[in-house]
Amino acid sequence: MFARLQALVVACMLLMLTTAPSALAAPTSATKATQKSAPIETLSVQGLQKLVRAGKGRPVVVNFFATWCPPCRAEIPMLVEMADKYRGRVDIVGMTVDNDASMPKVMPYIAQMKINYPVYRAGTDIVQAFSIRSIPFNVGYDRKGKVAWAFSGFLDDAAFEEMIGELLK
Repeated sequence: MFARLQALVVACMLLMLTTAPSALAAPTSATKATQKSAPIETLSVQGLQKLVRAGKGRPVVVNFFATWCPPCRAEIPMLVEMADKYRGRVDIVGMTVDNDASMPKVMPYIAQMKINYPVYRAGTDIVQAFSIRSIPFNVGYDRKGKVAWAFSGFLDDAAFEEMIGELLK
């Protein structure tokens, strides 16, 4: 099942990488102060592609989550630790899939969870491109910006360390 999902994700991303680049400005890492006061930017597939390319050879891990998701809440502290541990070598990005009704809860959630990496709102095209059916959902991009792995479900520290190791090869 994992191999089928990974093959589907890789095929979708390869198809998307062949499209023309977006006119969107490349998102930058928000400081904690800016992120607390600024609204959350919604990223399209093209915006996510630009974000990955902006890493200039650094692997990127994208974590899809929602404020109402208990496994997401359990996984985020580990992601916060890993963001510190791998800062400058791997970029971690949060991507909320909260709906319009729960979006007002996202900024307080970011503060409460002490999220120390940029967080964006996933556009519907991203959710469709990855065929996300459950969260948390994590995607790892290698140094070349290609999808190396995609995993649905809670990741513990050991599994995450192993998957980061794959990206750093």
